[in-house]
Amino acid sequence: MSRSDIPTRVSGQYDNPGVGLATSLAVELDNELAEIERFEGEFQAFAVRHGLPARAVSQIWLAFDELLTNTISYGFPQGGRHKISVRLGIEGDRFTAELVDGGVAFDPLAAAEPDIDAPLAEREVGGLGIHFVRATMDSLDYRRERDQNRLVMSKRILSAPQD
Repeated sequence: MSRSDIPTRVSGQYDNPGVGLATSLAVELDNELAEIERFEGEFQAFAVRHGLPARAVSQIWLAFDELLTNTISYGFPQGGRHKISVRLGIEGDRFTAELVDGGVAFDPLAAAEPDIDAPLAEREVGGLGIHFVRATMDSLDYRRERDQNRLVMSKRILSAPQD
């Protein structure tokens, strides 16, 4: 998929049936931590618009916050302005997100699992965020393509029980 294949949000249009997702949104972020807050607003609006359950929204946001913070903080050691593309989609009962960046190669799935049973004083620093991403999402797929990191994560969205 080239950058031109990623659907864009234009004048509030979220649907782009030509890309195979029934409902989608694409956002391009600068590699600045302040952009995470802007994206959170876009994500929350998307979640409300499509009636995503609060628990799933919290879990998905935890994953986004972790992945975006890591990408912005460590992915561009040379500095400069860079773009991070995020594409969200819902098809049936499945939420999918794709994050693409041109930062240094990093496969979060290859990171060692933290020893969460070790006493706090003996634990290695780092790795807990990726652990939470793995634990909250149903599937994760990482590929390095054309000098870009491409991470796709998905989660089955279950509706909240009706009273």
